[in-house]
Amino acid sequence: MEKITNLYTTIKQLCDENNITIAQLERNLSFSEGLVSKWRYGNPSCDKITAVAKYFNVSLDFISGRTSIRQMGEHILRDEYIMSIQLAIERMSDDERNKMMMLLKLSFHDKF
Repeated sequence: MEKITNLYTTIKQLCDENNITIAQLERNLSFSEGLVSKWRYGNPSCDKITAVAKYFNVSLDFISGRTSIRQMGEHILRDEYIMSIQLAIERMSDDERNKMMMLLKLSFHDKF
């Protein structure tokens, strides 16, 4: 039940940030009146959540509360460490990539 409440809370926050109401969002997406509010207690369909995520240009992981990163791609492209690792990975063999992941997991096991 908590994840659904978080979903609704996130959608409400996105509406507030964009100066629209939940009712306006529902009209803009051709949803039935009160549908989003029902998501506090029920299971929304994947296509409806996807439509909301696209409307606000956020990832499904963000809208569902799995991450605080709104758009995964934008975040990755701005992170110099991730970009450096990506360039190194492209030059590595499969064995080298496996060793790198093993070292990272050993060094930062509590983060994986």
